[in-house]
Amino acid sequence: MQRVGDEAQKAVPPSHEPPVVETSQEKFSPLDLRDRVAIMAIFYEIVKIEQVEKAWQGWSKMQHKGSTESLWHVLVLEPGVDRDAIYEVAAQIYGFEVTEINRLRALALIRDVAESFSQEQWR
Repeated sequence: MQRVGDEAQKAVPPSHEPPVVETSQEKFSPLDLRDRVAIMAIFYEIVKIEQVEKAWQGWSKMQHKGSTESLWHVLVLEPGVDRDAIYEVAAQIYGFEVTEINRLRALALIRDVAESFSQEQWR
């Protein structure tokens, strides 16, 4: 006994090749963003959508060349973007604690570490 539609399946042989999807020109849309840091940077008004779009264009080209860099890493390179604010958002999203660094303690640490290397090792 044949089921309805069996004739249609037999009439057209299945293709073994994946369908070709043409992506001649990708368009930016903030609604299509998947980068949580970039999304929250827009939400907190740290960046303008135009800045994200410009970063996205460069990021998209990098992706086509095989890069695995995230959009927000490209976004912090854009002129006029508050890098520290973006990194703070990233820290919140990824669960890192934001802390203040005492400048004098940081300099003391750098001196201590620097003294542990010989002049030859610094070259």
